[in-house]
Amino acid sequence: MNDIEVIKAFATTGTREAFGPTLHVEGEVLMLDGWWHTALRVSADTFIVRNEDPPSDTTVIADLAEAFSGRGLSMVGEDLPLIQPITYTAISFGANSWRMWATDLDAANAALTERLTRETTFAEAAPGDMGMESSLGFSAELGGARRLGGLPPSVVLTVGLPKDKADDLVALLADCRVESRTIEELPPDACGALIPSIIVVNTTEQAGRDWAMEVRVSACGRFLPVIGLVHDDGVPLGADEALDVDAPAADWVPTLRKLLTE
Repeated sequence: MNDIEVIKAFATTGTREAFGPTLHVEGEVLMLDGWWHTALRVSADTFIVRNEDPPSDTTVIADLAEAFSGRGLSMVGEDLPLIQPITYTAISFGANSWRMWATDLDAANAALTERLTRETTFAEAAPGDMGMESSLGFSAELGGARRLGGLPPSVVLTVGLPKDKADDLVALLADCRVESRTIEELPPDACGALIPSIIVVNTTEQAGRDWAMEVRVSACGRFLPVIGLVHDDGVPLGADEALDVDAPAADWVPTLRKLLTE
């Protein structure tokens, strides 16, 4: 399947899985180069598209516009109030600009409201706790946005950890969202898509040490706490703290909690 066929499948047939040379569909999301969230299918006739330049040379934004126009859809607005809680829920981040494609603005807002009710905790909120009026006044403040979207306010990103240790952290940090990636699948300058609160990197190998140094100078890691997992050999370059990679994950939790609250 070529990339144009992937776009057609995403935009017209409702496919949840398709793969091309640079594009693939994962559920309701169209992704570029394996990580850049390009568009989200809100409903069969409603889509949001990233409103910024892609990270590589591609015509995907123009190709999507052509596919949507061919279906009678048009760009009806940018950054509608309900978009960001949905992107936090569906793809773990939302502090970006998005364009809305639909038959008209009323249809767009109806699809957004239905999706929000179905996939976030707004529908479960007790009367007076949080209603649609609150969501329409939605602020992009990170912790608040995650709570509005029904997500934990803190995201712990682990990079290169053994699966058993990453799974332990999921259980130990039940009030947080733990996202685990391999060093190979997540370039340091791409971790911003996950909007982490803290990063834990396995720096026992050179690839991990290089990753920690590179993330420190990237936009993602410039101001975030970074923890390096080591074998008793000091704090690696780029990290703020070091933890013993061989210790139980429970021993790491006090340090993680401390950094998350600072």
